[in-house]
Amino acid sequence: MDARLLWVWLSLACGVPNKNGRRLVSYFGSVDKIYAATRKDYIDAGVRAGDAAVLNALCAKNTDRAAKVIERCRALDISIMTIGDIGYPRIFATVEDAPFVLYYRGKWPDLNDRFSAAVVGTRSMTEYGCIAAYELSYNLTRAGAIIISGMALGIDGVASAAALDAGGTTVAVLGSGLDVIYPREHTRLFDDIRKTGAVISEYPPGTRPLGPNFPKRNRIISGLADATVVVEGTETSGALITANSARRQGRYVYAVPGKFTDPMSAGPNSLLRSGVHAVVGAIDIVSDYIEVYGDKLKAETARRNATFTYSEIKERLDERRVYSGSGDKRESAFGYGAFGGKGTEAKMAAFEAAAEKRRVAFPWIKSRPSKKDARVISGELVTLDEIKASRSRDAKTGDAAAQNDDLTTEKSQNIYKPFDPSVLTEEERRLYDAMPAGERITPDQLVTESLSAAEVTAGLTLLVLAGAVEEHPGGYYSKNI
Repeated sequence: MDARLLWVWLSLACGVPNKNGRRLVSYFGSVDKIYAATRKDYIDAGVRAGDAAVLNALCAKNTDRAAKVIERCRALDISIMTIGDIGYPRIFATVEDAPFVLYYRGKWPDLNDRFSAAVVGTRSMTEYGCIAAYELSYNLTRAGAIIISGMALGIDGVASAAALDAGGTTVAVLGSGLDVIYPREHTRLFDDIRKTGAVISEYPPGTRPLGPNFPKRNRIISGLADATVVVEGTETSGALITANSARRQGRYVYAVPGKFTDPMSAGPNSLLRSGVHAVVGAIDIVSDYIEVYGDKLKAETARRNATFTYSEIKERLDERRVYSGSGDKRESAFGYGAFGGKGTEAKMAAFEAAAEKRRVAFPWIKSRPSKKDARVISGELVTLDEIKASRSRDAKTGDAAAQNDDLTTEKSQNIYKPFDPSVLTEEERRLYDAMPAGERITPDQLVTESLSAAEVTAGLTLLVLAGAVEEHPGGYYSKNI
């Protein structure tokens, strides 16, 4: 039987991540023997008896779905790289759950003989982060590196764009099928990358960009790279997941130092405290790999660090329709780039209409104080200063009952109500109910088969306006309960 068909069959049967598949290959030695094995053989090889879905898929020996995936790839001009192919990255040998199959569009780069660096960071980048990501990626590319990232809004997109501007190669790793471009704002970037490099995924065509896919995707970003560079991000940023994956895989990790007062530098600064390498220029990274890659890396080029102003970078990014961090609060508050690119004015008009709708339902929304500084009393928002002034007046008149009335007794009457759930639309309520209580999550984690990325972004905008959801630095949201 065709080896490619069997590798696709095995990857589909074992799912993501691929730990069971790795156990099977280690035990049996070849995909043909894996296909011919019995249920007992699979269990003996390390597949747990409790992994019923995996065992059932392996024992069924049905390759129909794998054949359909291969045919679908052929129709969509998607190539398939398996562990049995010559170009399969040797660097994956140290990744215990590396995929057996990678789907890609574009030109597969020579990752086996060239230095590669993953440049990652927050979606909510600052101007400083934008400049750092662009200059590092641009100069690393000129020195001979392949830049790897996740094509996300923010730092990832900037890194890929810089590599392209430098005339080099970049690889983007998606958390969806290659026929589902995510984020949609980077459709132009997707097309640009595959002209000289590759956009890859371990997920077959048709896979939606569901939240759990992205942390799994991050291990591939770090696994394909010799080194991982974290530019910006909070201490809970997905970039730190990538950094931790890199450390587990035995890779060097670098971090761009930043102001200790800047939330977006908290992640890199935390990594620096833990002992990772500080980086302020391409030569800091290149010098560590010259002995390994020889003349394939150009140290002198790396030392001649090209610099750019933010306006110069922004102009280049705008040309590629990559989010460049304009600082517009309406843009940055609800997903960075959600209102960028073609049709911005129409999108902003739609946003303003949505905001106005919410101001009708919540007339206090324009000047709503934070939860810590306000209380809702009889349906109106009043500040703590107003409450204190009222208490002071009551004290002067001797009205003890008024000082202790249930309008100012939050614990007994639960009077703080930042929003009224009954006024949410059905779609908004569906999104609100999907959010876990007491956790900060990213929009990506809310995308499901029934909630598209566009619906999540728009829904969170309205829920924030309604007071039902709070936004936090780093692109995180939490549910008000």
